[in-house]
Amino acid sequence: MISEGVNDVFALAGLEKPNIGLLSDEFLEDVRSTPMRNLAVELLERLLRDEIRSSTRSNLVQEKKYSERLLETLRRYHNRAIETAQVIEELISMAKDFQEALKRNEALNLSPDEVAFYDALAERPQVLQQMGDEMLKKLATELTEKLRASNICGLASSGKRPS
Repeated sequence: MISEGVNDVFALAGLEKPNIGLLSDEFLEDVRSTPMRNLAVELLERLLRDEIRSSTRSNLVQEKKYSERLLETLRRYHNRAIETAQVIEELISMAKDFQEALKRNEALNLSPDEVAFYDALAERPQVLQQMGDEMLKKLATELTEKLRASNICGLASSGKRPS
């Protein structure tokens, strides 16, 4: 029988659909302890992929980082370089890291667009080290404000070109 949708995967794995969020410790422990290991891998893969896609929609740096990490883990699993239990642990670790990144984004006290600029600027550690956190936050805020003021976003979404 082929599963259709995440709800079926939850049921097949013997797990209740989480109501307190994908990345809760309680849910991840339930996934870790399920006896249906292959379904747990598939479940974590789908949920992480969806969470990455929805939470990093405007942040290419974070999207690339977590998508590449997920793909590499799954590649190693499919090539039998790591066992099912190991891939589950790596995916749970990734989920927790992703949760911490989301908390960090909130702690920066920047809008999602500003966080995207901040991450792009801070991608190179030497930039963050030389400029400092507060200067990067200020620069990210200014860049976002200038782009909004210049109507570049509005022109791009309307398909119109400047005259």
